[in-house]
Amino acid sequence: MAAARMMAIVAAVAALAACAAGCGGAAGQSAAGTGGRASSTAQANSAASAHSPGGYIYWANNASNSIGRANLDGSAVNQASLGGFRSASGVAVYGGYVYWSDDGANVIGRAKPDGSAKVTLVSGASTPTWLAVGDGHIYWGNADTNTIGRANLDGSAANQAFISGASHPGAVAVDSSFVYWVNRGTGSIGRARLDGSGVNQELITGLAQPAGLAVSGGYIYWADNGGNSIGRARLDGSQVNAGFILQTAGPTGIAVYGRYVYWAAGNGSTGVIERADLRGAEISQAFITGTRSAGGVAAGV
Repeated sequence: MAAARMMAIVAAVAALAACAAGCGGAAGQSAAGTGGRASSTAQANSAASAHSPGGYIYWANNASNSIGRANLDGSAVNQASLGGFRSASGVAVYGGYVYWSDDGANVIGRAKPDGSAKVTLVSGASTPTWLAVGDGHIYWGNADTNTIGRANLDGSAANQAFISGASHPGAVAVDSSFVYWVNRGTGSIGRARLDGSGVNQELITGLAQPAGLAVSGGYIYWADNGGNSIGRARLDGSQVNAGFILQTAGPTGIAVYGRYVYWAAGNGSTGVIERADLRGAEISQAFITGTRSAGGVAAGV
C-alpha cells in the first residue's frame, strides 16, 4: 500500500512538473516570438527609413526653362514643377527651399517647393552655371569670368569673385569644410576652404569633360560628360576612380542622397535621369524619362 501511494505521489509530481514546463515554455515562446517579430519589424522599418529617405529629386530642364521634380522612387514625375526661367541651369535644395541658377538672366533665385515665395536673390552673375547651398551660403560658378561666387542664403553680401582662377567653372558642391568646383576648361576639380583660402585648382585632374559634382559620405562624385562616365574619389582627391560607373552616355548633373546616386544624361526630349546605388551597382538607365537637356540635379526633402 505504502509503495503504491509513493508511486502515485511521484507520478503526480512528475505530471505537474511536465505541465509547468510545457505551459511555461509555450507561454515563454509565444512572448519571445511576438517580441522577436516586433523587434525584427522595428529593425526592418528602421533600415527602410535609413535606406529610403523621404524627399524628392529635382533637375533643371534647360531646353524647356523649367525645373522638374519626382519622388525619390521615380514616381509622380512633373517636368515643370517650377517655371518661368529664361534658361534654367542649376538646382539645389536646402532648408525648405529650391534654389536655382538662371544662366540666361544671370541670376540666382529660390522658391518654396510649391512655387510660392519665389524671389531673385542675386543679380549680376556672369553665366552662372550650377550652384550649391550649405554652410549658410549659396555658391555658384561664373563661367564667363572664371570665378566662384558666394552670397548669404538671403542673397545679401554677394561676392561674384569669392574665388578666382577657375577655368570655365561648372558645377559646385559644398560640405562642412570645403567648397568644390568643376573646371571644365582644364578637365579638373578644384577645392578651397569655406572662407575662400587654400585654393587648389587641381585637386583631381585628367578628366575628359567634367560637368556635375556632388559630395557625400567621404567621397566626391562627378559626371564626366566627355568620358561618358561617373567618377568617384576620396574628399582629399585620393583613390580616384574615373570609371566608377560606365553605363551612361553624356551625363551632366549629379546628386547623392540616401543610398543612391542620381544623374542626368542624354539631350533634348530624349533625356533621362539615371540612378545607381552607392556601390555603382543596381543601375537604372531610364529611371525617369522625358527630361529636356537637363543640367543640374539635386535631391532632398
